[in-house]
Amino acid sequence: MDFIIQCYILFANNWWLPLLLTVAFVGAFIALLKVVKNKKIVKLAFFYALMVILFIVTLFLFLLHNSYWLMFIPVYSVVLITAYGSAKFFVNNPKARKIIDTAALYTLLVHLAAFFLFPFLYMVFKSFMSQSEAMGQINPDGTGGAVFMPSIWHAENYAVLFGGKIDILTGLWNTLCVIVIGTVGTVVSSCMCAYGFARGEFRGKGFWFTFMMATVMLPAMVTQVPLYILFDQVLHITNTWIPLVIGAFFGGGALNIFLANQFVRGISRELDEAAKIDGAGKMRIFFQIILPLLKPIMIYMAVNCIMGYWRDFDTALIYIGNTYEEWHTLALSVYYQTTISGGQYSYPQYQMAAGVIMTIPMAIVFLVFQRQLVDGVSMTGGKE
Repeated sequence: MDFIIQCYILFANNWWLPLLLTVAFVGAFIALLKVVKNKKIVKLAFFYALMVILFIVTLFLFLLHNSYWLMFIPVYSVVLITAYGSAKFFVNNPKARKIIDTAALYTLLVHLAAFFLFPFLYMVFKSFMSQSEAMGQINPDGTGGAVFMPSIWHAENYAVLFGGKIDILTGLWNTLCVIVIGTVGTVVSSCMCAYGFARGEFRGKGFWFTFMMATVMLPAMVTQVPLYILFDQVLHITNTWIPLVIGAFFGGGALNIFLANQFVRGISRELDEAAKIDGAGKMRIFFQIILPLLKPIMIYMAVNCIMGYWRDFDTALIYIGNTYEEWHTLALSVYYQTTISGGQYSYPQYQMAAGVIMTIPMAIVFLVFQRQLVDGVSMTGGKE
């Protein structure tokens, strides 16, 4: 370890030394390419030399920071890169090289997926830990360190959340009510507004559509105080989850109206004309002809609304707060009962268990409707 520290001091005090070594390495590579006839052998030799240098540098950094358990990272990475480079060098068959490239691509994607899933996996494993393991106190004297997997799986951490000791079920029911009411209101009202802008003819339509789209640039914080005064002092509906959904019935948001409007514009007007000949009014045309054709964009808006209402914490905190627990949404209930309660259920294992409960349903929704999400923004439909 003293040798590593001395090397670090040497390079830190002489910044030009690594630069000089890099220039010498590149210069030697170029010189050998000019001198040696078999350039393929030179490239292979320097590739292996580069891998050795990369391995030494990364290993040096991990040893410097005493990250001994992470030393497998440079070893593993260098082995994979070396294997890929060697295979590309020695294999000349085009089909085999294509298979190697495909395998390398999927290997890279798997590692990227593992990298991005690591925080979620750590949250899942920590939710099954004991209190001492979750807090990093794995020894009787209170010392220890963070562990990735629990030594003993404690499923009772989830039983605490659903066993009545922490009232999660009330928050779940309130959240489901908010999701259903808010999603229906958003989808229907935004589609109706979009139908009016796309098919209606009235004075100032272009101005009002531009004015509506301009509200997208209005920060949400600007309207928080006026809305709170409206809901609290005028309508007297605070301390309930009604302020969370009432806005969904008044347009559902400018972006949703814009997306639905673009979709309605792609539907042929001949359908409207045929329905008018049969005696259908505008509302009947909307509900029986236009609305069923808006299914892709409706699913897109519904999925986004479900995710938005599920993770909405700030709005519930403003209008409900810590009072009236019977109106708490799931996010607010988890916050007060497992985060700032200061009691026995504010330990990391319960917080991670609540995090898993909050994450899994939305992950399932996204995986189930990911194709519909793509179809929703593709703006497909009948041609005008």
